[in-house]
Amino acid sequence: MNILLLGGSNAGVKYGWAAQCAAMAARHRVENRFLGAVGSLYGLMALMKLERESAPSPDLVVFEYCLNDVLLLEAGVLKAALVVDTLEAVMDFCARKGVGLLFLCLEPRPDAGKRPRKAVRRISSLYAAAARRRSV
Repeated sequence: MNILLLGGSNAGVKYGWAAQCAAMAARHRVENRFLGAVGSLYGLMALMKLERESAPSPDLVVFEYCLNDVLLLEAGVLKAALVVDTLEAVMDFCARKGVGLLFLCLEPRPDAGKRPRKAVRRISSLYAAAARRRSV
């Protein structure tokens, strides 16, 4: 099985989730294409690049951009509608290619004594709604 990990900087942490995933899937081919400080749109572009280059499709994509999308929305440089469109395009790509898809939705740590960030609720709900719509 070929597994493609797409995510932000948390996917590149030496002892983080991606390293643990790769260790658990040691008998499979795991490719980690992380890039820090980018959102889900970058993940879509990475998938489109695979297609453009006629590279073999992975069997499974682990898509981890929720955390970065939260931070980008909070900073005012990302619109929720773009996240929705991006997730739809990612799901379309995976459905068209017969690729399994897993949204891994990490969230920023809550600030002590403060209410949860609105952006966390908003982005998490967009990912959850997209997953429900398409049984991801």
